[in-house]
Amino acid sequence: MFCDPVPRAQKLVGHAQPCLVDADNDGRFEGLFLTSSVTKGILTIQGSRPKTPRAIVPVAYRRLDVTAFGLPLFVGVQYRGNANPAGNHVFQINYGSDTSVGSLTDRFVVGKTSLPASQTPFGARFDLLAHSPEGIQVRVTKTIPTQLFGVMKTTTYTFY
Repeated sequence: MFCDPVPRAQKLVGHAQPCLVDADNDGRFEGLFLTSSVTKGILTIQGSRPKTPRAIVPVAYRRLDVTAFGLPLFVGVQYRGNANPAGNHVFQINYGSDTSVGSLTDRFVVGKTSLPASQTPFGARFDLLAHSPEGIQVRVTKTIPTQLFGVMKTTTYTFY
């Protein structure tokens, strides 16, 4: 399956991205479906992937080296501040593009009395050195390693 990484505006509301399907893995796309999303900038497939995508005339494809992908996407650590009753430092791992950002993790907290401290999310390492009224001093000692990944979001409903 391949989905266009660029969301396209829909006529009424939100955005859509076409996805092509090679169900029999023969090197040709033979099916198509559209995703729907209210976000812009990040591929979001909402609901279930259709079991039978709309049939299309088979189109051959070839895999390209990942370095040929030109859309500027990122994964990084965001400092969310310390505006909480305890004054602790809050961080989050985010991903996205210049037009849209999504979260990969829940927020995580580093206690203000725990400094200096280190965190190692996703194989990276950053050291929290000090804080002052002007901000926090952070040293990145290892960046997030380059790696392929996908993001899947699930929703669980609890009924009482």
